[in-house]
Amino acid sequence: MQDWWTHTGASHLGALHGDDLVETCSYIQLAALLGIDERGQRDQLEANLDPGAPPSDPQLAEMLAEAWSTLHGDPARLDPLRREITRHQLPNGLIPAVQTQLGDLQASQQVETLRSLADLPTLDPKLADALRAHRSDLGRSGPGASATWLSVLTAATGGTQDTTDPHLRSRAITDLPSTLSVDTAQSWAGMVSALETLHLPVPAVRVASWPADTPEHRYLRYLAIADLAETGQLAALRAPGTPNELAAQGIDLLAGGSLHQAAAALTAAAALHWHPTRSDRDRLLTLLRPLQGCPGTPALFRDNRLAQTCDVYSTTSAWHIYRTLGVTSGT
Repeated sequence: MQDWWTHTGASHLGALHGDDLVETCSYIQLAALLGIDERGQRDQLEANLDPGAPPSDPQLAEMLAEAWSTLHGDPARLDPLRREITRHQLPNGLIPAVQTQLGDLQASQQVETLRSLADLPTLDPKLADALRAHRSDLGRSGPGASATWLSVLTAATGGTQDTTDPHLRSRAITDLPSTLSVDTAQSWAGMVSALETLHLPVPAVRVASWPADTPEHRYLRYLAIADLAETGQLAALRAPGTPNELAAQGIDLLAGGSLHQAAAALTAAAALHWHPTRSDRDRLLTLLRPLQGCPGTPALFRDNRLAQTCDVYSTTSAWHIYRTLGVTSGT
């Protein structure tokens, strides 16, 4: 979150349109959800939203109105937006969809995953409504969108008629790559996680093994090892390594590399039945502590000691490590 603001959001000046506006509205809502202090950014964010110049897309106008309310902006300035939304209302009371932007499903999935790992409630009616509003966009989205949409909606609602739609559930399975390779490993792993959340079967996959010769290749192997083990297909991957080898790599990565990659290595080790000792737990918790806390986000984590900002992805990785260690937090 802070990384997005530092590298993207802070450079936006004046009223925004299109995808820039969608991203900024999503940032405001996610920041509020995670308790990030936006007070120092409020003047710029209000200028970015500018409800006095409402977008012609009624759903984007609605998104802007919700973000403006989250910022506690002056309600009177929403009048042009209300008129714009009402102007598009159909006789039956519905508002037609014009915008094809699906929004950041991955960010929503990360938030729901983090809530689940931290034993926080995942039910979120506002998120569920937003997902349903963009359901028609799934047909124009890339592979994996159906699986992610269904898994996030299941978390946000606890399961409804929408999440049992046979067409979407079938597409969630058929979208899965038939070959697991260095090029498909990340998308395959993400889709498998969604299918497991939905209690859907994971089809057998052909594995085109790749060497662990670079940090990126090792990271992708960690993802593959964890999910191949969980789905009973580990034998298809050549030389996956031993649980202790993977755990040692994870500890080294946390000590001098990336929290995100360390969590992947440790999750792979756990999938191969690695059992951390008390010394392992103490070492990993000690390495995690300096990565927690940034200005305005004391509960979040950064990816490494040199990173200046904390984010949801790194925080989710930290909580994956907590779960692997069998603890509920770093305290």
